[in-house]
Amino acid sequence: MQRNLLTHVIAVITGSLFGFLSTGSMLVADDGLELFESRIRPVLVEHCYACHSAEAATVKGGLLLDTREGIRLGGDSGPAVVPHQSEESLLLDALRYDAFQMPPKQQLSKQVVEDFERWIELGAPDPREGEVIRPAARVIDIEAGRLHWSFQPPQRHQPPVDESGWSHSDIDRFVIARLVQHGMTPAPPADRRTLLRRWSYDLTGLPPSAEQLEAFLNDDSETAAERAVDQLLSSPQFGEHWARHWL
Repeated sequence: MQRNLLTHVIAVITGSLFGFLSTGSMLVADDGLELFESRIRPVLVEHCYACHSAEAATVKGGLLLDTREGIRLGGDSGPAVVPHQSEESLLLDALRYDAFQMPPKQQLSKQVVEDFERWIELGAPDPREGEVIRPAARVIDIEAGRLHWSFQPPQRHQPPVDESGWSHSDIDRFVIARLVQHGMTPAPPADRRTLLRRWSYDLTGLPPSAEQLEAFLNDDSETAAERAVDQLLSSPQFGEHWARHWL
């Protein structure tokens, strides 16, 4: 009698314990889903889908975050989310601005990072369905690439014949040939003052000084133009003007 009673008590306790554990698991799952819908999904939609969803014009890093499978499979760098392992989840690493930085323009708040960490530790429950379709791997044709003009050895081309007599150099002959092809004629020659202004604006972004202009106008030698351009090229203003393109 006592043995039967003891067995019954053990069975009741065991059943209650399993029921409690099961209920606890359900509560954790429910908490995770609620957290996902209220805190996680809105952040993904607002800050991530533009670059990491099926609707993105270009999927960056091969990472899709708009499905459960996509966020767990990850992209080129590996799984974005590892359930119950926040420290192994690259998405959290990116939100913290550690090895990666997402979103790239501005780091999200500390509260958002903590929400994602808690969600991942809860198992990253995610009701979103959908299959991840990876784009086909790009095939690089090495032989076709070698045909690109930049890989071809330079070749000397015979300048076209200029019957107008306008040309003064081989470059002029190429220019006049293209102008004639399009039914155009060269502009009249610029005077020396205009030439120096053009060179100065092109090379330094500034007008020539009065001294530079006077020196060029009074230089009647055959190398006057060459000398004026060399002076502009050797000026600090030339370096400052063109360095702005790389700053």
